Amino acid sequence: MGSFDLRTRIALTLSRVAGSVIFGRLHEAFGGSKRLAGATRRQLAGIRGLGPSGAAAIERALQSDAPELEINRCRTAGVSILDPSGFPAALASAPDAPIALYVRGAFEAADAQAAAIVGTRHASAYGRRMARSIASSLARAGATVVSGLARGIDSEAHQGALAAGGRTIAVLGCGLGSVYPPENARLADRIARGAGAVISELPFDEPARPEHFPRRNRIISGLAWATVCVEASPTSGAINTCDWALGQGRVVGAIPGPADSALSKGPHALLRQGAMLVEDAADILEEIPTADPGAPGDLLQRSLWDAVRRGARTVDRARAMAGLRANVAARVAEELVRSGWIVRDGGGALAPAR
Repeated sequence: MGSFDLRTRIALTLSRVAGSVIFGRLHEAFGGSKRLAGATRRQLAGIRGLGPSGAAAIERALQSDAPELEINRCRTAGVSILDPSGFPAALASAPDAPIALYVRGAFEAADAQAAAIVGTRHASAYGRRMARSIASSLARAGATVVSGLARGIDSEAHQGALAAGGRTIAVLGCGLGSVYPPENARLADRIARGAGAVISELPFDEPARPEHFPRRNRIISGLAWATVCVEASPTSGAINTCDWALGQGRVVGAIPGPADSALSKGPHALLRQGAMLVEDAADILEEIPTADPGAPGDLLQRSLWDAVRRGARTVDRARAMAGLRANVAARVAEELVRSGWIVRDGGGALAPAR
């Protein structure tokens, strides 16, 4: 869908009637910005799902100076607007990808290795601890942590990644002209100032509305190789995000909780349906491939390989440096020996092979 220029994409966004499905139909019908700009209202109304009122809204947006004003407003506020060529590859290739993204901060190549952590706004102490701990471990291993900047689990996930010196991406259900919830404005600023990106597909001044969040969730899952649910009701937005992940062909995981807690019902339902059981970050890292051809195949293997390269000469020391469980470290060490990434000397000490 690459032949609509950025101005056209912004105009369609501002029309508020052209989501990614309608965008695809417009692209199929008109092919490029010039032909779309010359389309009559009758031609636009013939697009399935648009109708006369939607056609009028698109015509007004295309003919107005609103796109230029939006671009200038964003430039003044330090916000970039990207088409899919600037998205991380996982999101650009996801079904129903956004038309355009508003971005504070920036995407980096490292964001190709991302995992999402989602869950309830009303988290228990256990849920908060697990979200923060797993996010920190993911970040230390080189994964970017994606979440929705909401209260509760989302906030803990972002904070955990930042505490580990890692990257995190916050996907909003409002425009970047304001932050919802407002108490997370400082967290958003911290992320945007070099620790990741705060993003939205919505116009700059769009307020948070309930209908925005289910659509927002597909962007969270679309950025990530795996989406992990930490405490949620079976009908929550976190479960909606996991549903999107499944539809996008991504891995879904869940952290089990106390059997008598209502907040465990969502993750436990996912586990009964075949979601991956997640006890710590190692379970997720195994699902995230590395982008570096000079490193082992997934982030779990790379984390232990990096520990050996930094001087760990025993599995126990490598385990401690990589933050892995003993049984996981032993298994991964053997995998790395068999695949030739590390070697053992005559006394059994580990060393990098390359």
